Amino acid sequence: ENGDAGSKFDIEDENDDGNVCRTNIDCFKELLQLESVPIEDIEKALCWRKRTVNKEVFNNCLSPEAASDARDALGKTIYSRMFDWIVTRVNESIQFDEKKLARKEKLYFIGVLDIFGFEVFEHNSFEQLCINYANETLQQQFNQFVFKLEQMEYEKENIKWDFIDFPDNQKCLTLIDGKKPPGILKLLDEQCLFPNGNDEKFARKLYEQLESKEKDADEAEIVFSASSKEKVDFKFCVHHYAGKVPYDTTGFCEKNKDQLFPEALELMGHSEMPLMKILFPPATTKDSKNKAGNSIQAVTVGTQFK
Repeated sequence: ENGDAGSKFDIEDENDDGNVCRTNIDCFKELLQLESVPIEDIEKALCWRKRTVNKEVFNNCLSPEAASDARDALGKTIYSRMFDWIVTRVNESIQFDEKKLARKEKLYFIGVLDIFGFEVFEHNSFEQLCINYANETLQQQFNQFVFKLEQMEYEKENIKWDFIDFPDNQKCLTLIDGKKPPGILKLLDEQCLFPNGNDEKFARKLYEQLESKEKDADEAEIVFSASSKEKVDFKFCVHHYAGKVPYDTTGFCEKNKDQLFPEALELMGHSEMPLMKILFPPATTKDSKNKAGNSIQAVTVGTQFK
């Protein structure tokens, strides 16, 4: 991204008619070593989508916005699979054995703790919710090991000490990742399953199922709220341990689905780069039977983050 203009693949509007044109696609082809793939096929994989209606297959040209999303989804998939590949290689090099882990035997491992910073901006979206959810989880871990377990140990050994009162953020975590009743991420996943699901319907579902639970709660115990003005704009607030954060639901559904279509996976299968061949192995028989136009049914972003 910080290089010259020829180092990226852009989707641009052409005559405002909803079509897309290619810019610097040769660089995209060279970067992923797709020498054997005609430029037209690369364009079709990223800028067109096959859809099946009543057993008939149609090729639809994507809008510039949809084509950009397809490009971004492919980039994120490459990054994600490469990260998993690196973890696998590290585990193999230190002879990590999951069976030993299950038997609680001594293992050599490398642990990396990536601490997220709590985020609150003028505009907060799905990304901020995921990051702040991670912070809530880390805060609970801190409370569990630094306060709860230590104080239990003091009581066990009859050590005199002053009890430390600390806030319990379990209610906020349940609000976000709850299953029964469903929390924010569960309701979002459900909305993403519907063909006509969208951000506005998701917001209304939040108001319907989550707001009523806060009616009889003390002000200090409230973790979810939405004012009349916020509802008009389809926004909501989560009262995190670090403070109240307003979230705008615009884009939540698309960001959570982050769909990667079969055409993009098939494209990567033609890469001559050895690593890409590992990251994108030939499709299985089951995969090849997928109907044209179906997106790959991957786990949603919110579920992966949990």
